[in-house]
Amino acid sequence: METTTTRAETTVVAVISGHIDQTNAPEFQSYLESCVEAGDRALVLNLQDVSYITSAGLRSILVATKTLRSLGVKLVLCSINDDVSGVFRISGFEKIIPTYPSQDQAIAALK
Repeated sequence: METTTTRAETTVVAVISGHIDQTNAPEFQSYLESCVEAGDRALVLNLQDVSYITSAGLRSILVATKTLRSLGVKLVLCSINDDVSGVFRISGFEKIIPTYPSQDQAIAALK
């Protein structure tokens, strides 16, 4: 798993690539929770380059969402590719966490 973080005012954009599974899920969750700073209002999680995610990865996203929400930071998902979108649909995550087709649409929705 590789990560890249950028900022647009009070929105953090995290681009993830590779696999998210039980071997790196704790690291992934820590990354999500640590990439926001005081004053940040939202985290956009771009999953375009994630080729595989397990239930451990989904759990990391859910726990990070709850943690960030308690800090006043909204987490949204975007650019979920075809390889991973089925997992999100089956698990119901698209109903729990706002999901957008593109990063630009996610950022625009947060303004």
